[in-house]
Amino acid sequence: MAAKATAEPQIATAAPEYEKALDEKRRGERVRALMGSLPAAQKKAIELAYFEGLSHSEIAASLHEPLGTVKSWIRNGLLRLKEGLQATS
Repeated sequence: MAAKATAEPQIATAAPEYEKALDEKRRGERVRALMGSLPAAQKKAIELAYFEGLSHSEIAASLHEPLGTVKSWIRNGLLRLKEGLQATS
């Protein structure tokens, strides 16, 4: 007679995945909030670079701004995002 195997609850393995998904959701919400707090020019430049996939030169041309200005907007905006995320961690 074989011993009856009991099924172990899936909670132990599901919990880390659930927590990971929850952390990612919260991080996404925080990034969206921080993006909303950026000056319009920084926000637009970051959106074009990271969501639209444009190069810095393409962004400069589309916004009719000097390349150095666009690079500064992106760099400073990313620094503000990083600082905001670190402040909440």
